[in-house]
Amino acid sequence: MVRHNYITMKRKFNSWVIPFLFIALLVYTRFVGLDWGMPYPMHPDERNMVIGIYTINCEAGFTFDCLNPKFYAYGQLPLYVAHGIMWASKALIPPVLALRIISAVASVAMVFFLMKSVRRLVNVSHLRLYLVSTLFIFTPVFIQFAHFGTTESALMLAASILIYLSLRFMQNTLSSRSYILCVGIVLGIAVGVKVSALLLASIPFFTYSIHFNRSEEKHVLYTLFSLFRIGVIMMVFFIIASHYNIIDFQGFIHSMNYESSVGTGEYRAFYTRSFEYAIPGLFQLVNVFPFALGFPVMLLGLWGCITLSWKRAEYNIIRIILLLLFVPNALLYAKWTRFLAPFFPLFILMAAVSYAQIVNKIKHRLIAIIIAYIIVVPGVAFLTIYQQPDVRFKASAWIYEHVPNDSFILFETANVVDVPIPNPLVDQLVSAALHYQTDSFNYYDLDTMPELETDLKESMDKADYIIVPSRRVFANHSCRANLWGYQHDRCEKLEAAYPLVNRYYDELLESGRFEYVTSFSSYPRIELFGKTLISFPDEQAEETWTVFDHPVIRIYKKV
Repeated sequence: MVRHNYITMKRKFNSWVIPFLFIALLVYTRFVGLDWGMPYPMHPDERNMVIGIYTINCEAGFTFDCLNPKFYAYGQLPLYVAHGIMWASKALIPPVLALRIISAVASVAMVFFLMKSVRRLVNVSHLRLYLVSTLFIFTPVFIQFAHFGTTESALMLAASILIYLSLRFMQNTLSSRSYILCVGIVLGIAVGVKVSALLLASIPFFTYSIHFNRSEEKHVLYTLFSLFRIGVIMMVFFIIASHYNIIDFQGFIHSMNYESSVGTGEYRAFYTRSFEYAIPGLFQLVNVFPFALGFPVMLLGLWGCITLSWKRAEYNIIRIILLLLFVPNALLYAKWTRFLAPFFPLFILMAAVSYAQIVNKIKHRLIAIIIAYIIVVPGVAFLTIYQQPDVRFKASAWIYEHVPNDSFILFETANVVDVPIPNPLVDQLVSAALHYQTDSFNYYDLDTMPELETDLKESMDKADYIIVPSRRVFANHSCRANLWGYQHDRCEKLEAAYPLVNRYYDELLESGRFEYVTSFSSYPRIELFGKTLISFPDEQAEETWTVFDHPVIRIYKKV
């Protein structure tokens, strides 16, 4: 009787408690600290999308143009959904938070499709599946993109759904008609969210190409006709999701031309200088994957891509798609982490399958749990960024407390928001009573606009404090950052291209006129009783991995 009750309780625990804890943990990691940095627009893409949301205004009367956000870098669908969230909450939810809610919900949904895909690829018990899926919960890139009110989480969700549908189709648990309809809808919405999602069309293309014997003419014709139907459905839902891309085709094309010129390096925008002299492939290997995935997941994914059965069509499709999603982006001049958004869920799926196979071979549950903990450590550490106040708030609180009234502060421009800023960590009366003279200086054009040299000299003479708000200038224009993944002569080329910027840092750091006072960082870390047990400094990662949500801020004082 006692044994029967024990078995009954164990079954209830496995079937109810563990799934509940899993879902609670997943939701927590996606929604905790979702209001980071608010009310300030710390992420430039979020700011641009918010402007688009506010442009949607039909209060003066409905016209077809009143729904046009006049913003085409992304599609209109996420802007409409965010606008709807604001309307439903009666404007209690601001647009930035509405956009982040969309990303967080998409990230939660993505995990469940990835779990389903794992079950399609490897035989794993119900309990061990949840253990394996903690990898999805604590992958750093999933956590970060869930906290960005941009389109990356939606694109990752689309990639996850498409690969799940393809696995079902190849395993004959989804009819061709249902597959065509579902894939067409998902692709259309994904392209409506961001045009670059067209690359995801390679998933159904290779699914059909590998699933059917192309040597038989009827299979070739059937494949072509099926892909045509997918294309038609995709176009219909693309137009529904982002109809102004067609209505204002000229504005859409102008935006796409600008975005593509920045991506290819035809137009060298100041915010892409971190990619000067970067080596394709190697740059991502050392500056993107270790931080976005964490070393354990990165190694598991590579192991899976190499060792999982080459005779199984499902794995080969994923391998081909991974190459198609990685190689073109690796060869682009701009190598932002976000460009690889659709790549990540498929790569991490391969990591999860490899991990599941390892877990199946482990007899002792405790050993499996210990291995799981090691794998998720980078993600657990990364989550702390959103569990504490924004680093710019901390720096501002210190400035208001330690920098005297009427001091002259010199800092670098183009960091979206300049510190100090009033925030919840600062008494409003204190921040209102203090007044600072500030100069948000344009270092990016210092070597191309001669008049800026004189302006900088005057500002440095007047400056009581100098703030370096992120790595964006010194790491991209000088040799003062230890970065990998670049050409060996990068330093010499930077010093030759930006002599005045290098001279400025020489004076700031080596002349004796200024002394280092303090710095503020929010590196991923694990703490216990207020003491840091392990920290993962990540300032050397691809620039956008840190500068939006956890830059390092350095403060110098004139001696």
